Amino acid sequence: LFAQDIGRGRSLVGIPSDLGDLFQSPFDRGVRIHSNSWGSSSSAYTSQARSIDAFMSDNPSFLVLVANGNAGPGFGTVGTPATAKNVVSVGATLNGSRWNDMANFSSHGPTDDGRIKPTVSAPGRSIVSAAHNSTCGTRTLSGTSMATPTTAGAVALIRQYYADGFYPSGQANAADGFTPSAALMKATLLAGTRNMAGTDTP
Repeated sequence: LFAQDIGRGRSLVGIPSDLGDLFQSPFDRGVRIHSNSWGSSSSAYTSQARSIDAFMSDNPSFLVLVANGNAGPGFGTVGTPATAKNVVSVGATLNGSRWNDMANFSSHGPTDDGRIKPTVSAPGRSIVSAAHNSTCGTRTLSGTSMATPTTAGAVALIRQYYADGFYPSGQANAADGFTPSAALMKATLLAGTRNMAGTDTP
């Protein structure tokens, strides 16, 4: 687990213009899944979004997840860099039996150039997480920023499935193990999804 601090208070002063500069250090240390709970209000394909796609193209085992934004429920509200083409952009659903309902704050696509966003959605309402100013405390928050690490955890299980050789037999076999590409992890994640048809869904 590799944590990166990109902020000071609510100011994200540690984000480079080329996001490859942010990813290189964890990549060099073996990180292959990168979760990002930040973004902007622009739904354009910006230079930062392009820099994610470039880094992922150069490093095909590296999968980036980005929060889709909290400017919903209107259309075209996805925030860059979730507008990148190769990332898993994550929207927020309600919890439990209301998994079929989008959270009303969750940003929707399309991007400015017409692409579908988010890629997937996961629970993001009233999620209990670690408190940043406490040794062992927790706090409850809502947002696509909470749904994104949940999805990153699911992707980690997918990666372990392949790395430990569960494919194709369904039983762990070291001889079958391999390092999955980001494209395979993303495809496997999408293959396990369901279409949503509840409240605030497109």
